[in-house]
Amino acid sequence: MIEYPEAVIISRQMAAELAGRRIAEAQANASPHKFAFFTGDPSAYPSLLVGQALGAARANGSLILVPVGRELHLVLGGGGERILLHEPGARLPARHQLGLTCDDGRQLTVSVQGWGFVALMDHETLAAHPYAGRTRPDPLNAAFSLDHFREQFASLSEGDTRSLKAFLVSDPGVSGIGNGVLQDILFRARQHPRVSAAQLSLEQQDALYDALRATLSQMLAQGGRDSERNLYGQPGGYRRLMHSGTAGQPCRQCGTPIEKQSFLGGSVYYCPVCQPEPPRKSR
Repeated sequence: MIEYPEAVIISRQMAAELAGRRIAEAQANASPHKFAFFTGDPSAYPSLLVGQALGAARANGSLILVPVGRELHLVLGGGGERILLHEPGARLPARHQLGLTCDDGRQLTVSVQGWGFVALMDHETLAAHPYAGRTRPDPLNAAFSLDHFREQFASLSEGDTRSLKAFLVSDPGVSGIGNGVLQDILFRARQHPRVSAAQLSLEQQDALYDALRATLSQMLAQGGRDSERNLYGQPGGYRRLMHSGTAGQPCRQCGTPIEKQSFLGGSVYYCPVCQPEPPRKSR
């Protein structure tokens, strides 16, 4: 799944490779997929895209925004999209939901795996969109300061039972952080995903902030996670600490077997000693 590290890396690569190129041919929904979501009618995409110049792509959280001409934005990412750039004559994926041929013969394909998002929006639609139009501080920029992070916790009422996972991923959320990236952040911060965000002390908030920034910085420096691929089809070099393959394996800190739970629409992985689970309320 494309999250913050992949969105940043792929958008930078797209900006370097494709900014200024014109779209010579376009296909949308050539391989229909039940969970490939488009805005508008994908059959209209070719008439809107062909002849337009691509601008410099940029990341907005887990999304990739690509200016197209003066009026449109192509919005990708946030799901299980595989976004690849192919040299002229290269073999394309057998199934893809978006295909663009540039004026230099190179081709960009977007193939949805699981579920994914392919959108074409004008400026007004983009600004009003609840996700693509939402602007939050980039977690590695100066605006995402420790004071800003603490303010998010200070806004919680004493009786707020929101879990730390919900706090980081959805509300108020950290831009681009999803369930995949979250696992290593919480492991480094020694926090369980079920713990109440409102119960964290200032010291724990600071440790979480440091873990978040350090983890994302390392992921970017190493070209993304090893479970994902960049614009050229190359896997990232960051080896994840906590994921499905570590369930049942010894914790690298204390040796206790890593546990797996289903929580808030996805699986979480944690060390029961390093990340003690809060007591559950009896019914």
